[in-house]
Amino acid sequence: MNSKKSVQVGDIFAIPLPMNKYGAVKVVNIIDRSYLLGTTSYIGEQLPTLESKAVHHILITESIADGLEKPLFEWANG
Repeated sequence: MNSKKSVQVGDIFAIPLPMNKYGAVKVVNIIDRSYLLGTTSYIGEQLPTLESKAVHHILITESIADGLEKPLFEWANG
């Protein structure tokens, strides 16, 4: 019996960062075994919780080339 919980849209995962900090990514979409992850604006010394407001906001970056602001998403193959 497989006791692993399947990944679902809306799941949030903590990511270790340099200098003993954590970030978080949120599963935004799933197609087959590929996952669209949104990098959240959370950065902290503690593991993020669902109560952390920043885990519910996707990080917005500004392009140096054209100055446009874009949300930070990345596809990951599982």
